Amino acid sequence: MEVRVFGGLKGDPLSHTSKWRIPPSPPEVSTFKVEKIPLIIIFDLDGVEIGRIIESPKQFPTLEQEICEIIRRQ
Repeated sequence: MEVRVFGGLKGDPLSHTSKWRIPPSPPEVSTFKVEKIPLIIIFDLDGVEIGRIIESPKQFPTLEQEICEIIRRQ
């Protein structure tokens, strides 16, 4: 399993077409279609996305439980 953490995303208040200012935001914000932060994307060993958590856990009370459930479903 691979984990990537991105920091330093910058909103772009001057643009009506782009939500994020690139640079200095990493180009991955476009690749992974980041709309809201924080964003956690979980991939399997083949690099296929198996789940994402946007802003906060939705099904379980803790982030850890939500991540475990995403992994368990695989």
